Amino acid sequence: MAYSAISMKRKRFFGTFCVVLALWQCAPRNDTFNFPVLPPQESEEHTHNPSAGHSSAPPDAQSTGTFGAPFEPQNTQPVSILPELLANADSVVGCFEGPIVEVCQKKGCWMTLGLGHNKVARVTFKDYGFFVPKTAGGRHAIVKGVARKEIITVEMLRHYAQDRGASKEEVEAIKEPETEWSIVAEGVIIR
Repeated sequence: MAYSAISMKRKRFFGTFCVVLALWQCAPRNDTFNFPVLPPQESEEHTHNPSAGHSSAPPDAQSTGTFGAPFEPQNTQPVSILPELLANADSVVGCFEGPIVEVCQKKGCWMTLGLGHNKVARVTFKDYGFFVPKTAGGRHAIVKGVARKEIITVEMLRHYAQDRGASKEEVEAIKEPETEWSIVAEGVIIR
């Protein structure tokens, strides 16, 4: 008798656990990490134009703020200095600032900052832990993180091109790896 009572309690506990787990799995979540939820665009004029080289959506107030780990921008350097800083170093830690040229139009999981002379530094986010608004193109950003010079494979360049909305022909035209300056940011301030 004692064995069946324990067995019944285990079955009830397991059944209750399964119901709670199912309800938890079905609960709505805000998996947008820590950036504001943006309303859907109301017109086609705000969609990404790959030939423009950056998000054609006009910057708005929802495109600003602090994303990732909060920080005080100290000893901030222009991002355009990265090629010089990384000429004789593998990596540099610091705060860098510059204009946002483009933002990943799928999730906001990367952005590029203008270095000048049609060159950019790609900014990704530490541990994929936060995103930035897809409408932040054209704004000014301050990022805190680790900068490196990298060789980007053709496969990754094609992936980035797809993220920014490039056509199939543009993606297939990428045939050579590129040298790129990158920053893995732990925090971003967009103004």
